[in-house]
Amino acid sequence: MKHRITSWFGPGLLVAFASLSQPALAAPVSAELLAAAEKEGKVTWCNGSIPDAANQEMIKRFKELYPKIDLVMLRSTSQVAYQRLHQDFQNKMRNCDIFSSSDISHFVELDNAGRIEEYVPANAAEIHPEYKMLYKEGFYYPGMIALQIMSYNSDLVDKASAPTNWTDLLDPEWKGKAAMGHPGFSGFTGTWLILMRELYGDEFLDKLKENAPLIGRSNTDSVSQVVAGERLIGVSASASIYQSQLRGNPIEMVYPEDGSLLMVAPVAIVKDPANPSAARVFMEFLLGEDYSEVAMNVAGDYPVNKNVKMDDRQRAIGTFKTVRPPLDTIVNEMRESIELWRDTFGN
Repeated sequence: MKHRITSWFGPGLLVAFASLSQPALAAPVSAELLAAAEKEGKVTWCNGSIPDAANQEMIKRFKELYPKIDLVMLRSTSQVAYQRLHQDFQNKMRNCDIFSSSDISHFVELDNAGRIEEYVPANAAEIHPEYKMLYKEGFYYPGMIALQIMSYNSDLVDKASAPTNWTDLLDPEWKGKAAMGHPGFSGFTGTWLILMRELYGDEFLDKLKENAPLIGRSNTDSVSQVVAGERLIGVSASASIYQSQLRGNPIEMVYPEDGSLLMVAPVAIVKDPANPSAARVFMEFLLGEDYSEVAMNVAGDYPVNKNVKMDDRQRAIGTFKTVRPPLDTIVNEMRESIELWRDTFGN
């Protein structure tokens, strides 16, 4: 099951502290579009990807920009959000205007089924060129950019003995000491599982099982387990680790030498939304500078908008090896990989 793995060694992003700017009406939103959106009065977002740490600040920022539009957020894991969206389609309900997920295969399936509203946001022109291959123009765009990497408890593990590669998860030294999410709930973990199968074959799972990792649901569970000392090392998103560090917790990032997984969590307007104009305003917001600043400074994500510069609290893309399975591999092998995981671990 070997396929091409895309390695990303693009030019490093400029490193600087980015401060939250004063809110101002986003230029791409025309007076006509804004009037129609305010008449609708709300936009409903089925959020399966944007982390909780950024949500409240993001809602606040959106409300400051567009005080007459209420943002209703339905937050869950990516796979649960997708199941609910499918139920809405089957029942001919319109509970969701905007959908986001960390599993890009969801958007390919929705696109193929004609369930994405075609729209080209003006702010799409401001997406950083590093991410050009991570979205489909007019249909789905990056709502979040982050990494799937490793972590360790810095109070309990010396830096010199911390893991450096994904294969360290199979080392008997870490037996019963690792934590990770579940691919049946977390799109990040599902894509990571595909990457491990591509790099090391299906035997990776069998060896991983022998090392008895602690498996949670969300991709963020491993961070809590590492911080609490329940496990010493973990597999999780860079943003979740960063958020924990901001709270003063003893957790450090590891950018694996065999490649940090570059992750995108796309967003799209669902077909025939209840609030089409408000949905378009929200898409402009998600691709604009305001949200990229919130995502970086509060959540630790990488800024999608090219005008927002990365701060120096995380390593800039281009200064370390990043990898990502091809899109067709993710689409074709996600379900198979989840079933293989369940057959291996029995959950």
